[in-house]
Amino acid sequence: MSLSVSDLSFSYGTRTILDDLSFKVAPGTFCALLGPNGSGKSTMVKALAGVHRAKKGRISVEGHDTASLGRRELAKLVAYVPQAGDAPSTSPCARP
Repeated sequence: MSLSVSDLSFSYGTRTILDDLSFKVAPGTFCALLGPNGSGKSTMVKALAGVHRAKKGRISVEGHDTASLGRRELAKLVAYVPQAGDAPSTSPCARP
């Protein structure tokens, strides 16, 4: 799967979180996203998944501009599972 991000910018109100971010991930390669707390990692992942709409820039997955895709088409290319949440445990060792 290929991923291309060009000049991506995102803000929460007047607070800029991502500013002209650009990178490419070639098919068959691995990519790690590392950085300190508050550096915009989760915001970038949410923008890639379509949870946030970028203020500016372009995100392309497998050659498809994600801004032009509907939610169903985007979901066929990108999956997002939030980090936080209280999912019920199905483990037989779970305590009530």
